[in-house]
Amino acid sequence: MNALSEQILSELRHLLSEMSDGGSVGPSVYDTARALQSHGTVTGRQDAYAWLIAQQQADGGWGSADFPLFRHAPTWAALLALQRADPLPGAADAVQAATRFLERQPDPYAQAVPEDAPIGAELILPQLCGEAASLLGGVAFPRHPALLPLRQACLVKLGAVATLPSGHPLLHSWEAWGTSPTTACPDDYGSIGISPAATAAWRAHAVTQGSMPQVGRADAYLQAASRATRSGIEGVVPNVWPINVFEPCWSLYTLHLAGLFAHPALAEAVRVIVAQLDARLGVRGLGPALHFAADADDTAVALCVLRLAGRDPADDALRHFEIGELFVTFPGERNASVSTNIHALHALRLLGKP
Repeated sequence: MNALSEQILSELRHLLSEMSDGGSVGPSVYDTARALQSHGTVTGRQDAYAWLIAQQQADGGWGSADFPLFRHAPTWAALLALQRADPLPGAADAVQAATRFLERQPDPYAQAVPEDAPIGAELILPQLCGEAASLLGGVAFPRHPALLPLRQACLVKLGAVATLPSGHPLLHSWEAWGTSPTTACPDDYGSIGISPAATAAWRAHAVTQGSMPQVGRADAYLQAASRATRSGIEGVVPNVWPINVFEPCWSLYTLHLAGLFAHPALAEAVRVIVAQLDARLGVRGLGPALHFAADADDTAVALCVLRLAGRDPADDALRHFEIGELFVTFPGERNASVSTNIHALHALRLLGKP
């Protein structure tokens, strides 16, 4: 074995042994912008605002031009956050550029909802659009009319439930529909739906009602989530955290795809993670984090990893996501996921199931 191979294996061992801190996740423009807006003041967050401005693309929007449907939410969110940051260098110019970007963009939701629309778009985009309209009413922004009936239908269902159970998938977008902190309760991490944006919004509402012990837990969560980006900038947060199931599970799955799952040099690190997954997998499956709802994608990959490690897990945890000829990532989702079904089929094949 050459020196480069030894170095790579050593780094892999180190990474696998570090998967007990909730995981590392890159920063999110959308969540950072929403968290900054919920924070309520620029004081103490100047570096985070500077980071947000630095992520703006040359055309005035945020997000990659390769994925146009995924640009609306971060651009709306950044525009709203920067409204209160006018004294900061570059903020006013960024707002003007973002406004021009949104004015000239065709509305992909003018007539219908594209099949590949981002998850939660029906809740998030109308809320952002409505907020922007109240601030900048004279601007010809896209209004996303095709999303409005879907949002209203979701709100009607949510209105019939006093409090969602901890870890419910809809809590991940609480910032887009929540108005009272009583509709959600921080989980064991201090988060609302393992979402920094949702947690920051919930915290802002909770402060007004004097729920200080819960606010303290939310603050601690947001600080930990910010550290998980490894940006070193307070207030810059990821889209999701923690990922204490997703990170170890998918890391081992990736090792398999690279042909390294059974490498002797990684055997002990792999064994430890496999034992954790085996203990955590229940009849309802697994989600991205211990205190979040199970989903078919994470469950399928966990089954793959356990089978590759020589275990013989039952497929029951995956089967209850099976509806007709497809597997749904979460019950009630708007569209089926191709990648989830690929992983489900892989798991069933490894388990020798039809």
